[in-house]
Parts: sequence; C-alpha cells; structure tokens
Amino acid sequence: MEKLTVNFENCYGIKKLEHCFDFSKECAHVVYAPNGAMKSSFAKIFDDISKKQEPKDRVFSERSTTTVITCDDTNQLNPDHIFVIDRYKENFRSEKITTLLVNQTLKQAYVDILTSINEKESELVKSLQSQSGIKNNLIAEFTKVFNMSLEDFLPCLELLEHKVINESEPILENVRYDAIFNDKVIAFLNSKDVKTKLAEYMKVYDQLVSNSTYFKKGVFNHNNADTVSKTLKTNGFFDAKHSVSLNNGTNRKELISQEELDLEINNEKSKILNDEGLAKKFKAIDDAIIKNSDLREFRSYLENNLIILTEINDLSSLSKKLWCTYLKSTLDTYNELLELYRKGKDEIKIIINQAKKEETVWKKVVEIFNRRFSVPYRVLVKNQDDVILKGVSPNIVFEYIDGDEFKEIGGSDLIKILSTGEQRALYLLNIIFEIEVRKNNEEKTLLIIDDIADSFDYKNKYAIVEYLKDILESDKFKVIILTHNFDFFRTILSRLEIDKWHNSHISVKNGTEIKLICGKDKIDVFSNLKKRYHEDDLLLIACIPFVRNLIEYTVGTSSQHYNILTALLHVKSEKKKDDIITKSSLNILVKDLEDIFNEVFKTTKALKDNSRSVFKVIMSLSEEIFNQSEEQMNLENKLVLSIGIRLQAEGFMKSKIDDDRLTDSIEKNQTAKLLRHFKERFPNEIIIIKLLEQVNIMTSENIHLNSFMYEPLLDISDHHLKTLYQKIRGLAVPE
Repeated sequence: MEKLTVNFENCYGIKKLEHCFDFSKECAHVVYAPNGAMKSSFAKIFDDISKKQEPKDRVFSERSTTTVITCDDTNQLNPDHIFVIDRYKENFRSEKITTLLVNQTLKQAYVDILTSINEKESELVKSLQSQSGIKNNLIAEFTKVFNMSLEDFLPCLELLEHKVINESEPILENVRYDAIFNDKVIAFLNSKDVKTKLAEYMKVYDQLVSNSTYFKKGVFNHNNADTVSKTLKTNGFFDAKHSVSLNNGTNRKELISQEELDLEINNEKSKILNDEGLAKKFKAIDDAIIKNSDLREFRSYLENNLIILTEINDLSSLSKKLWCTYLKSTLDTYNELLELYRKGKDEIKIIINQAKKEETVWKKVVEIFNRRFSVPYRVLVKNQDDVILKGVSPNIVFEYIDGDEFKEIGGSDLIKILSTGEQRALYLLNIIFEIEVRKNNEEKTLLIIDDIADSFDYKNKYAIVEYLKDILESDKFKVIILTHNFDFFRTILSRLEIDKWHNSHISVKNGTEIKLICGKDKIDVFSNLKKRYHEDDLLLIACIPFVRNLIEYTVGTSSQHYNILTALLHVKSEKKKDDIITKSSLNILVKDLEDIFNEVFKTTKALKDNSRSVFKVIMSLSEEIFNQSEEQMNLENKLVLSIGIRLQAEGFMKSKIDDDRLTDSIEKNQTAKLLRHFKERFPNEIIIIKLLEQVNIMTSENIHLNSFMYEPLLDISDHHLKTLYQKIRGLAVPE
C-alpha cells in the first residue's frame, strides 16, 4: 500500500473529511487532533470496517453516510488488513495469542497420534452404540458406571482389560442397555414393592437352579452354560469331531454337535423359567408393570428376555456386566484401540515434555512487555503444553513482586489490585500479542492507533514509543497514529524520526469540514518565530510570550525587559522603581521590542515603523484576525487574538473599577485579581462577569506559555475564540 485515500461524510460526528495518506516514503503518519475534533470518530470508522460493519452517524442517523477507503487509487482496503488499537479496552483479549504459542512440528506429531486413536475410538463407540441402544452421550454414561470422569474413557477401557478378556463374564450381548437403564425403569425397579417381588422371584429361581439337572447355584448357571456353548462354537470344537459329556446325576450323556448342546441347555433353562411357581412370582412383577403405562416398552422387552430378571436385582452390577459384554463382542476393535492408546500415551508424554520446554514467539512478546513496561508483576504462561498441543487458550498468570517476595496471581484477581495505569499496561500486552502474530505471519496490516499512550506515566509512555519504533521497522505495517496530546505528538515525530513536512498533520475543524494540515510549522513554532519575527507584525506580536518566558527562565522576573513584555500581556500603568521607569502598556513602542529581541536573540535586526505603539498594533491585528475566515486561523492568529482579548478585558475592568491606587498595586495574577475586584463592586453584572471569567480561564493558559507548551491554543476552537473576542470588543476599550 503506497497511498491510502479516505472520504468520510456524516459519520460519527465527522461531517466531511477527505485526505490522502502517502506511505510511499515512510510507513507512518501522525495526526494531532484536539478533543472533539475527529480522532475517536476516525478510529471508530476503521474499527467498524475491520469488523465488516457499516459505519454510521449515531446522532443524525437519517443522514446519508459515506465511508470510502481506497488503496493506491483503485483497490478497496481488505477489512482483515485493518487493526484498530483503542486507548483502552477493558475486556480486550487477543484471539491470536494461541497462535504465538504453537510449535507446528510438535502440534502435528501430537495431532497425528490423537487422530489414529480417535478414529479407532469412534469405531468402538459406534459398536457400543449399536449394542446398547444409546445414541447420545455414550462415553459419559460408560465412564459414570465405572465411577470415572468423562475425560478418562481410554484409561477406563484399559482398566477393564483383564475383566473383559480374561475373566468369565456372562454373555449378555442381546440385552439392550437403554431398555433397562432409563429413568422410568430404574425408578420402578428401585421401588420398595418391586424390590420385594424381585427378591421372592429370585428365591424361587435359586431353588430351581439348585434342583436342576445340569445347573448348580453359585457354580454353573445358565449364563455359564451359554458362555461354554458360544466358546465351543467360536473355536470349532464340534467341527473338529469332539464331543461333550454332561452329568445328569446318575449317568453321563454324550453330545456330539452344537445343536445337541444348545438343545440341552435351552431345555434346562425352559424347565426353570417355565416353572409354575416361578411363573406366579413373575406374574406378580408383571402385574406391577402393567399398572404403569410408561413401562409398556420395558414389559414387551422383558417378555422376550425373561433371563434378565435373574440379574435385575443388582442394577449396578448388571450395568458393568453389560458394558463388559459389549466390549467382549467387539474384542478386535477393543484390543486395537488399547494398543494404539498405550503406544500413543508414551509418545505423547515425550511430546508434552518437549512442549513445556518449547520457546515459541510468545516468549519474545512476554520479554518485550516485562523488559519495557514498568509494572509490579511479570507475565508467565502456565499451560504452555496444552496451548501448543491442544489449542486451548493460554492461562496467563502474573508473578506479583514485592521486594524479595513473589506470588502468582490470576487475571481476575490481579485486576482488583492494579492501578488504572497498570491495567492499561496489561491491555498493551494483548496488543503486542496481536501485532507480533501479524508480523510473524507476514500479514500486511494498516494500524490505526488511537491515543494508546493516554493516561500512562512517562516511563510507560516512552516504552510505548519505543515499541512503535519497532513496529515501523517492519515493512508489513502502515501506521496512522492519532493523539490529542500535543507533547506526545511532538515526541512521536522526534523519537520515530517521522517526516514533519509530509507525515505530520494537525486536524482543523470548521462548521462543515475537517482538514488535515501540515504540522511542521506548529511543531517548530518558536523556531519559526525567532527566525521571522522581523518580517511580519503578526509574527512579532506572537513572539512576545516566548521571549518573555526566555527572560523569566534566564534572567528573572525583576528584569526590565520582562516587565515591559508583561505590560504587553496585561494593561499596566507607567511605574518608577529604583529610578527606572517602566512604560505603560499604551506607550510601549515597536522600537522597545526591537531592542529587547535583539538583546535576547543576539541579533541586530531592524523592525519597520518602529515608532508605532505596540498596543495599537495588537488591537489592529486582532480586528484583522477576527474578520478572517476560520480556515485561515493558525497558532499565531490564535495567540495574538488571545492577547487582544486579554488587554481589552483588563482595560474594561480597570476603567469600571476606577481606582488606580488599587489596580496599580497588583503585582501578580492581574486578570484574576481585577476580576475579583470587579465582582465585589458590580455583583449584579452577571452576564459581563461570566464573560470576564471565560477570558480569565481561556487566555491565561494561552498567553502564559509555560515551557513553550501551547497545546491549549491548538485545542481551542477558532469559532469559540472569535466569539469571545466579539463579545469583549463590545465593552469599553482603554484610550
């Protein structure tokens, strides 16, 4: 991007702003904008566009809004290439932090292992779903049965291996888990009446098993028989021409086929389950089921699976047996999963240890923050391995330092104990993360920076400047820095060595339009005045406060030159002290300024028409400035007009008070003291008092340019200053 052209109308208070930012020579522009001019609105427009939202005017929403941003005269700016940095966003958290913490090689190795495990796990789960009838949350149900957490599914499978493979668990694969283990059935089976009936049923059943030809209670029941039958069939026992001998108590019966064995087992089971006494006990249970309309499906299932009644009296045991049965039925998949899990577990342990030691780009960010910013804590990332391998959000903690003591504090707790400035520094950490990711990914980005240094102490403010300098060293960023702090404006231009002629701007606002004018003359205003004060009356008068400051700091306030210049900023009568006469404000000549300036600046410049009254020059210039259009107002205009306003206001108050002894005795803070005396004598002049109070507040800051800080003049509205002059002009003027 070489050029960025913006055309905004009726958007967030900006009536019209059209400007081209030329990045062909330098990648940064700095804009000084007084409060209320355009700064935050400008940033908000770009922020909306970055979020693919339509900017608008909040107050006059019915107005047609224009927000055209063009790159290099033809291309629209990609919203993804815009990042707006506000002064402070309390809840801002860079979404890109995780990206900085990732080592792609480790992550890919980790993902590959998990992928193979997850694929086999999915295969096993599908089989378990088919057998159990559970379609949703199967893993949660499975782990709950074995008193383990949801995350421990694979460890749980590993713990069950001996039971599933080696122990002789019953084969219940035809029993559906969801037919029994649902809220309605469980509530029914756990009722006192049903428990009693089930106990009676089992008492009769156990007796029948004890009297069975082949089954023996606690030794060999129908479930054991089913297991034997299935095992023999699976292993081709009868196909190999083997036979089975059954002991019926008096002799042995040899069975030579699978069919004969199954027939004997089924006949024995039938004798038990169809026993008249057992049937009566079942009917008692069945009658209880019939009474509950919600159990019709369970009754139907039970009729076809009577054998389940022998297990149902212990639901906890039954649930475990069922899951082990299902795992037995899909043994190959189960074994393959365990093998992958064990192998992967060892490899993952090695990868995690590597990840914990890994130094990724995030460390650079943390080092930048810890090294440059003055805060009572250091930033640490605790779960680096999870961030690198699992893509989870980083758990950033803060090591709070108090002398030799250290304590780790989490984010929410830290916020409660930090000052506002320290919280803002924490916000900067996230900004640095965001920028470093874009830099690392080589993302070309337009940065709009809105008063990022606002409310920081000087140490952290300069840390920000240094980081901005780092940003500008990357060719991936084009930067527009906005500020309402003129000192920061000058600091940025100086420290970042930005072209003051082409890349520094000051926003000028009139009734219909905002313009960005070159900031060069406003930055070096005193240097410009010093060189050219002899060329123009406006520059000569504007130079008075600066020279007065120089004399104050080098010679002192007792200097005759200081008193003469003070008499041009306040209405003073002629005074005699130690045989030295100081002229009145009305009698100071341009020749007096010529002598003072040549002495202070060590020059020999001649001023034209040096016999003129400086006071009259000021009044004449003030009138000319008042009649100029607002677009012509600049710093020198505002400074001279402020002096003219002050002199007229003081002249009016002195003439109204009409007490030379009182007013001439004032040595310091003359405007404020004159105003106090005026209020005491004319308390009912409410409108005039308010007007004079505005003069006292406004011109005091504008004229007394402490250390040449003239930000108040830049911030003040041209319209406001002219309006004040117009009202003061209507009052009496000293002759």
